[in-house]
Amino acid sequence: MNRIIVMTLVTFVTLASFFISSEEVSALTEKKSKSKVIYGYNHPTMKGWKTSVYRGKYYNPSQERWRKCVQKRESTFRYGAKNRSSSASGAYQFLDSQWREPLAHMVYPELKKMYGNSVAKDIKKKLFANPISTWSRSIQDQAFFTVLNYNGKWSGKKHWRTFGQTYSC
Repeated sequence: MNRIIVMTLVTFVTLASFFISSEEVSALTEKKSKSKVIYGYNHPTMKGWKTSVYRGKYYNPSQERWRKCVQKRESTFRYGAKNRSSSASGAYQFLDSQWREPLAHMVYPELKKMYGNSVAKDIKKKLFANPISTWSRSIQDQAFFTVLNYNGKWSGKKHWRTFGQTYSC
């Protein structure tokens, strides 16, 4: 029995190190929680500005300033934000009704490389089943950079517009 608990904790910490920041890992392990890629709106890790912990294929450090601008305008740095008049949610206000499944598919290849098919499929199922506003900040950041750079640097910038114009930050 003790071996199972230890192995579960080791697996959790390994998974958590990719999906969430060290602060999120600490918050979860203190509560002896299970592996989390899904959070409630009021979770302490779901608010405030921080440089992204995502450093995968689509990350570009020169885009952090623009990411900060988008996040401030879209959600005032709240990863759990929900739009009252649409399905837009999360720090970057992706339309949940249109983006949840495509985003889960888009981030899956990197998850698969890091953790193998079985774990990545489990995470993808969790992403499918839960609103974007509940995804961890690192998964939302990964989704942002993936959309922003999927077909080349800045190729997805058009998805963040205000009054028909992309943000000029």
